Amino acid sequence: MRGYFKGRYRDYSYAAAQAEIRHLLPNHFGFQAFASIGQVGKDWNDFGNSPWKISGGLGLRYQVSEGSKTIIRMDYAINREGGSGWYLRVNEAF
Repeated sequence: MRGYFKGRYRDYSYAAAQAEIRHLLPNHFGFQAFASIGQVGKDWNDFGNSPWKISGGLGLRYQVSEGSKTIIRMDYAINREGGSGWYLRVNEAF
């Protein structure tokens, strides 16, 4: 989940969902908006003991060449707890 430091929340059970809206423009550039929600716990019954983790953000995309599936992406994500982060990656998250 973008917006949370990887490994910050760990336990025996984990559930998460992510959604993205992507739009690629004709000039190789594009943009997206995304949101995530997740939870960890000792088991499935433990999920209600703390607030769900929620994050979201915006991103820019650059398609390397026409017809290529290679994308360079830069995202900015924030979370409900006040944390945030920049992410620079090659190819899509999913």
